[in-house]
Amino acid sequence: MPEFNFRYPRLLNLDDVAKEKLRFHLDTILLNHQGERGQWMDELTQLKWDYWAEPEEEVKSFPFEGASRMIVPLNAIATEQTLAAVSRRLYGLKQRVIAEPMSDVWLQIKDDIEKYFAWELDEKVKLRPSIESALLEILKLGNGVSRTHFRREIKHGIKLINGEETPFPVIHKQGAHTDSIPVSKFLMPFSSKSPNTAPWCGVEIVAEPYELQLLEDGGMFEVGYVESLKAWALEQSSTEDRVQAEQEEREKRTPSQAERLVIYEIWLSFNVATDQDRAREIVVWYHQTSGKIGAVRYNWLTDLRRPFEIGTYFPVEHRWPGIGIGKQTSMFQREVSAIHRQRLDAGTVSIARVWKTTKFSGVRPDQAIGPGKIITVNDMNDLEPMQHGEIYPSAFSNENMAVIYFQQRSGVNDQILGLEEAGTPGSATSALTRVQEGKKKFDFIFDNIQDFRDRTIMEIARTIHQFGASNVSYFETVKGGDLVKRFLELPDEFIADGLILKIRGSDETSNRILDRQNWTQAAAFLSQYYTAAIQLVQGLGDQKLLQATAIQTLGAITEVTKQILISFDIPNAEKMLLTEIIKQLGFTDIDPNVIAKLLERIAIAGRSSAIEGNGREQVLAPSVEAPQLIRG
Repeated sequence: MPEFNFRYPRLLNLDDVAKEKLRFHLDTILLNHQGERGQWMDELTQLKWDYWAEPEEEVKSFPFEGASRMIVPLNAIATEQTLAAVSRRLYGLKQRVIAEPMSDVWLQIKDDIEKYFAWELDEKVKLRPSIESALLEILKLGNGVSRTHFRREIKHGIKLINGEETPFPVIHKQGAHTDSIPVSKFLMPFSSKSPNTAPWCGVEIVAEPYELQLLEDGGMFEVGYVESLKAWALEQSSTEDRVQAEQEEREKRTPSQAERLVIYEIWLSFNVATDQDRAREIVVWYHQTSGKIGAVRYNWLTDLRRPFEIGTYFPVEHRWPGIGIGKQTSMFQREVSAIHRQRLDAGTVSIARVWKTTKFSGVRPDQAIGPGKIITVNDMNDLEPMQHGEIYPSAFSNENMAVIYFQQRSGVNDQILGLEEAGTPGSATSALTRVQEGKKKFDFIFDNIQDFRDRTIMEIARTIHQFGASNVSYFETVKGGDLVKRFLELPDEFIADGLILKIRGSDETSNRILDRQNWTQAAAFLSQYYTAAIQLVQGLGDQKLLQATAIQTLGAITEVTKQILISFDIPNAEKMLLTEIIKQLGFTDIDPNVIAKLLERIAIAGRSSAIEGNGREQVLAPSVEAPQLIRG
């Protein structure tokens, strides 16, 4: 069996006293948190039901049997329109990643870094489908959670070698991996603001034994842990899972295979040994029903961070759960739906006549009356229609007013929905002003979502930096891969703090189209500047100064033209320019080899500072307990 160059951090071997102490602490914090989040879970369930907009009753009996059951899906209208607008701005561009250099020196590796991380995010991490569920929950529920980690899954099969069946392993997944964690399964005290400052945080893993067995085979749990839990595989889901269970029931998508296990992954600070002077950052996998601990490890991340990112739609002061579209529209959806049903029922009643008759007319009380029906009466006045309902015009205006309140609260109006403005249209100027004012709230929401996406991308970059790329062949086969490799070998804070390049996702306001416009405008200004400069130098009559100015002008204009060509994604832009002639004339550019040597010097300086002991050993120096880097 081949050996793979990866291992999880070592498991901590706790004695019985330490295990019991840890188990008691986990039970305490989990039970307390489950108690404080009960009503919040009910609210999340109701918000998901509001989005689904499915009537509770199959047939309504009030105010009459068969009355309208319609629910106007204001929640879904606002959510889906906002998601479409957000997705267009996040993913509507070919360019996925932007690397903002801190100085002009690093412009040489900007494109290479952008190309590499775009490849990782699109081809390996699959960022868009990975965080799409989190984006939806941000809009619906007010919060979305992502978790980034290095994941390794191994599948086992049989193949014929020289006529013999030989078992062999296959790496199913290996590399940086991002999950969207259902907000109902993310655990953190409500009094905390961030996973990194909370006393503890974690996630509830609800999975079938097969899924957990893949993780055990990859080295996450102790050997035999999943097998020891199979007796509890039919356990009822915990209180945290009822949101998912009720949603599955509502959507008529309840899985037929109900064998699931509930395991808590908790990140906390805890003293696991009596000989330690203080608590340490650890990670625990715990099956609360049986009280069995599957694994305990020291936090293996370079700066002891916790790999969770929380996105918020609209913030609430002094707490991490925010407000989403569901909360903003819930009361208006109920009011609009109630008024709308009343209008439909009033219309139905107004066209259905009630008939009054005398006792001796010959018409029985249970006799049906309908079109084409012949009724025999003693006197033509014995049977008369009686209207028992009326349509009130004010009902429509009341419904329309409730919709206006909904638009004011949610920020989703006719302009954003692409609908014609109700009433008499105003001037083009006033319409443009309304659109600009209406976008302010959406821009605020988009900034929150973009910040969540960018923090997730940075977490992916740091995970790749610590554990290695998903495929190291990239550095050998793609142009500029050697510089990307040197960049990833820098100390962690150079990437985390953006000391060389700040890595983030692209959007409509920061893309090559905007770069193209900016460089084109800059070219016009620079052309005027250098033309005037050459004319002034000619007036001085100094030929050496004129020659130096001409060389500098040619080099600067060539660089601007190069950036314009790059913004148009034209390959081999340098071959179309006078770069070689400019170099012969004495205008020098930064050599990529110089960049490579500079990156190497920074990496050596970072390692040296850690060895000298400047208080950052744990951050810069690789830990012996950390996972091995994947370098081939």
